[in-house]
Amino acid sequence: MDTPVERDLTALRTIVAALVAMAGASRATLPRHLYRSLLWLVRPAEAVVRRLVIVLARDMALPASALRFYRSQERARCGAQRSLPKSVPLLDPLKRFGRARPSRHGVSRISLPGVSAPFMIAPRHVAQPDDLIDATRLKARLDALQRVLRNPEPLALRMARWQAKLRFQLNAIHAQEASHRRRSQRISPLRPGHPPGHFPASRRLADRHRVHDLLEHAQELALFAMTRPDTS
Repeated sequence: MDTPVERDLTALRTIVAALVAMAGASRATLPRHLYRSLLWLVRPAEAVVRRLVIVLARDMALPASALRFYRSQERARCGAQRSLPKSVPLLDPLKRFGRARPSRHGVSRISLPGVSAPFMIAPRHVAQPDDLIDATRLKARLDALQRVLRNPEPLALRMARWQAKLRFQLNAIHAQEASHRRRSQRISPLRPGHPPGHFPASRRLADRHRVHDLLEHAQELALFAMTRPDTS
C-alpha cells in the first residue's frame, strides 16, 4: 500500500544509503568538514524515523503481557553501560539548558613562589576542516538507521509498548494522590518545540536538504497520530 509513511520511508532509505556511501566502509576516521556534514543530516534522519514509527505504532495491537515484557527489557537496556547504538533512540533527546561544558584547555592560574613550578601553557589547537575525527559512533548510527529502515516494525513495537506503559502509569497516577506524581517522567516521545535536526531560520537556504522536508512532513504525521489515536 502506497501511504505517506511508506513514501517517506522510501525517500529516507535513498538518503541514508547516500550518507553511508559518503562515509565509506573502510574509513575509521573522517575529515572534520565531512564529519560535520554527515552529522548535519544524520540528526534529522533519526528524527524522521522516530516520527514515522509513532504513526506505525498507532495501529499495532499489543498482547496482554506487553507491559511486563517492556518493563523488564527496557530497564535492563537503560541500566547497561553506554555503548555503540544498535538502533535509533526511541525518544527525542531533550534540550539542555544551563549546562556549560568545561574547557579542555583550562589550567590553574594560581601559583605560589617556591611551591608551584612555573610551566609553559600549551597553545590551543585551532580546529581545521581537514582534521581527522573518529567516525566509529557516527557510522554505528548510520548502520542503525539502515537496519530500522529495512524493518521498522521492531522499533514501532517498542514505541507501542512505551505508549501503553505511559497510559498505564498515567491512569495509576490519576487514581492516587497528586503528590505521588513523578515530575521527571516523559509524557511524550517527542520533545517540546522544534524536532532535533530541524532546519533553523538562521541558516542559508542552500544548506537545506531533502531530509529537512521529510522531517517537517513526518512531524505533522506524528502529531496527528498522537492527537487522534486509533480507537477501533
